[in-house]
Amino acid sequence: ATLGAAWTYWLLSPIGRLTRHARAVRMGGRAVVPELGHAELRTLSRALEAMRRELEGLDYVENYVQALTHELKSPLAGIRGAAELLDEDMPDDKRARFLENIRAETGRCEDLVRRLVQLAALESRTAPDRIEKLDFAALVRDEIATLRPRLEAKTLRLTEEFSAETDDAGTSKWIAGDPLTLQIAVRNLLTNAIDFSPDGGEIRVLLGRGEEDGGVELRIEDEGPGVPDYAAERIFDRFYSLKHSVTGRKGSGLGLCFVRQAMLLHGGDIRLENRGSGAGGTRAVMRLGS
Repeated sequence: ATLGAAWTYWLLSPIGRLTRHARAVRMGGRAVVPELGHAELRTLSRALEAMRRELEGLDYVENYVQALTHELKSPLAGIRGAAELLDEDMPDDKRARFLENIRAETGRCEDLVRRLVQLAALESRTAPDRIEKLDFAALVRDEIATLRPRLEAKTLRLTEEFSAETDDAGTSKWIAGDPLTLQIAVRNLLTNAIDFSPDGGEIRVLLGRGEEDGGVELRIEDEGPGVPDYAAERIFDRFYSLKHSVTGRKGSGLGLCFVRQAMLLHGGDIRLENRGSGAGGTRAVMRLGS
């Protein structure tokens, strides 16, 4: 009897663990597949794990498709409405406005799809695609130059304050990272500052070394409305966006999410805070290891 009980326990114990794992998968959990001693059960366990990963991938794709469909509804409705009105007789200046609306909404769709593809590619990684030795000060300046037309369109002043440690000929200015990912992350932060800045305002870009770890610290300060308290915890969530104070429109809600994911892959950190002390505006702080 004792031998039979031991045999039963030896057989049923791993089955129980496997059952609990299957239940966790069914409930949407990410439970680690249990280690099992029996060869047949190990095969079954591996099959369950492969199934979990496949289902997880399908769920990931489905979530993205649903999100994209939802976000495209508004601009596509605008395009359709403007196109239908163009069938009517109207003055040339009014027709030109509707055509401009169509171009603007088409641009929104293209921007949304592009950003979503970038974010999806980033979220599928567990490490940067490649690591290179980078002059981060030069990278930031290149992105500023790229966005110069947008700065001029809003008559914004941009001032640079780069410390000697990050902007000299020495070795301390170099960091290791994926150049394309970091370019997009910096561009997203700069674009965010431009979008929320009032016309004629000032943006400050500060680059230096962190006091604690000696890593690179990039600060981008604007004079926009700041982040409301209710949005502070969600500002980096996918598709979460605040309305621009001037246009009244929301952004894609993907730019800051991309920055956060980029920092996770690089072992860095990003935060967005209100400047306070009567200054107004927002301060984005990006930290990267040396």
